[in-house]
Amino acid sequence: MSLLHLLEHLGSANHGFKVGPVWRVKYPSRFGRDALCCDVSVRSSPINETCQLRLINVHLDSLPVQPLKRPEQLRSFLDFCKKLDVARMGELCLGTPSVLPR
Repeated sequence: MSLLHLLEHLGSANHGFKVGPVWRVKYPSRFGRDALCCDVSVRSSPINETCQLRLINVHLDSLPVQPLKRPEQLRSFLDFCKKLDVARMGELCLGTPSVLPR
């Protein structure tokens, strides 16, 4: 499920989620890609406390492209996540399909 579909689903259903602002962040990419970001408030039912999450959806450059950009891209996202003052939890999930011969 793409980030936009997830946000649409969370925003239209009553799951204890409140979708906040959505924005894009440029990162080092040979293809001019950017990251789609969104803040989400999640209500915890047992203690009725709200937690802020920041979702970041990215498409990293392919591995065979030289020079390699992925290490720089990952450092960029880790630095971005370290600066977050709204998120009490954070997770970077990456889909990295095999693109090299076996």
